Parts: sequence; C-alpha cells; structure tokens
Amino acid sequence: MKYLKLIALLIPVVMISCSKDDDDNSNNGGTTPLTNTDKLCGKNWKYSKIEADTNGDGTPDLDVTSQQPSCELDNFILFNSNLTGVFNEGPTKCSPSDPQTSNFTWTWMANETQLKWDAQTFTVLVNDGNTLKLRLNTITFTFVK
Repeated sequence: MKYLKLIALLIPVVMISCSKDDDDNSNNGGTTPLTNTDKLCGKNWKYSKIEADTNGDGTPDLDVTSQQPSCELDNFILFNSNLTGVFNEGPTKCSPSDPQTSNFTWTWMANETQLKWDAQTFTVLVNDGNTLKLRLNTITFTFVK
C-alpha cells in the first residue's frame, strides 16, 4: 500500500543535488544548454496538479488534486544525477509510523522521453527545469520546483 501511495503521488525531495540549478536553463554562463538530467536533478519537486484522462483520449480532463489528502500533497521528490532519488513525506506525514524519507532508483528510457522510477515507467511531457509533468497510464502529475 505504501508503494502504491508513492506511485500515485509522485513528489520532490531534499539533500543531494545533480547539478547547478540555473534558471536560464543553461550552464557556463548561458553558453551550454542544460541536459534533461540537469533540468531534472537537484530540485525539490512538489505536486502542483494531478489530473485524470477519464475518456481515454490522451488529454487530462479531470483535476483530481483536491481529492488527495493534504498530507500527501506536501510530499516532495529529489532526483540525483547518480540515478538515485529520495522521496520525502514533507512537513505532514499521513501516518506517523511512515519513514520521513525513502530512497529510489531512476533512469531515462526511450531517448529520454520516459522516466523509469523503480518499477513504474512515466512518459515525460514537460521537463524544463521549473516544471516536471509526467504521465502514468491515465494520470498526469505536474510538479514544480
């Protein structure tokens, strides 16, 4: 059940960073474009929106963010450049017995259009360094740093 909660609520974390966080999406004073890994790593990604595609047309048509408990919406995720990550329960834990943090592994797939996080593979819709938008089956998760 804990793992399903983790999957159902992708989130951003703390601690180790992947690379320098540049808001202009470039390295070295703006001359080298950031890689997808640069854009993903070193940020505490937090839920912004969770949407469902109820009619199966590939476009989210139902915002289900408000249906999630606030103790899950304050969770966050950190992706590290060494292909590990940390899930953090945030300031409010739903269950006091849950660990504050848990580790996971991740990797890019399909020419960096998919992100495999533990056993789940998400389609990457947006990864611009400020917004991370992932789709898993009919659910779309939007995160902000």
